[in-house]
Amino acid sequence: MEAQTDRLIVRPFRPDDWRHLLDYLSLPEIYAFEPGEPIDAAQARAMAVERSKGRAFWAVELRANQRMIGHLYFQPVEPAELRTYELGYIVNPAYQRQGYATEAARAFVDHAFAEMGVHRVVANCNPANVASWRVLEKIGFVREGHLRQNIVFRCDTDGRPIWQDTFEYARLSGLDAPEARQPAGTATSRRSKRRSPMTHPARYQVRVRLEGELSPAWSGMFADLTVTTEPDGTTLVRGELADQAAVHGLLAAIRDLGLSLISAETFAAPSSSPVGVS
Repeated sequence: MEAQTDRLIVRPFRPDDWRHLLDYLSLPEIYAFEPGEPIDAAQARAMAVERSKGRAFWAVELRANQRMIGHLYFQPVEPAELRTYELGYIVNPAYQRQGYATEAARAFVDHAFAEMGVHRVVANCNPANVASWRVLEKIGFVREGHLRQNIVFRCDTDGRPIWQDTFEYARLSGLDAPEARQPAGTATSRRSKRRSPMTHPARYQVRVRLEGELSPAWSGMFADLTVTTEPDGTTLVRGELADQAAVHGLLAAIRDLGLSLISAETFAAPSSSPVGVS
């Protein structure tokens, strides 16, 4: 089984994928919103072999040069009779912001609905991981919930757990695909309007100032936000986030990564009145 687009092939893993797997899973910034830690060559070799024996992980390959640039996770959720799968994805930072995650995930999910008899696909992400949940919304997933401090991947220097929030998303076969949404005035349009408070919450403008200049490696975690180095040598991160939960998730990720926070301020868009983030 594989899924293809104009630019990509989503295929089973092969043992020789280890070099390209190492290219991105050895980077610390990959784990900003993920469990685990950077891997070495030996671990990459073993991981590629293990993944080639199963069908939980799928390699995302550029058709132009046969280079693997990321992977998808697609695993059934028990019990099997629910016909529900969980989706995840990671793209090498060198290939991010080019639409590859959206393209690969859309093609694979569409294939799963059409050929595998899948009824429901779910996905979870940190509210601060704006790029990730925007991919999900682009390919027809609906935000169904916000879990507060429900998961922990690591502890702080004193051994205390660093709790993270989770956005829960799902897409149903034939119902939530973007192409299935109808113009205004139809039944589908009315259904979309009823769920709009969940899928399109009040948005916030955010301005976060960090100590020192941010390296290009870490700036990748602020996808869809603008990162600039100020004349005084500090780093300013600004842009728009979904809601206050995403703002606090971003601040938690900054602390988790050991970045030095100077100040943070948010404004409820389009108002210019501060909403108070400390």
